[in-house]
Amino acid sequence: MKLSDFVNFNKSYLRLRNLELGYTLQRESTKKIGFDQIRIVLSGQNLFTWDKMKTKDFGPEGSGYMTFPVYRVYSFGVNLML
Repeated sequence: MKLSDFVNFNKSYLRLRNLELGYTLQRESTKKIGFDQIRIVLSGQNLFTWDKMKTKDFGPEGSGYMTFPVYRVYSFGVNLML
């Protein structure tokens, strides 16, 4: 049996899970190019995790066995309305 100090890890954490920023362009400028409305959207998931883990092999939610890292996802979109 191999001894482990896993149970001694401080697994408290704070995570920025979802963030979405959007901006709708002014109607005067969008009419000039033929659209009623243009909206630009930038979003992200799992952007930051602040923790005191001794290792980065697994996240604070994981057990250390068969866990997967938390992936960051970035999305960008433009909504055009005629």
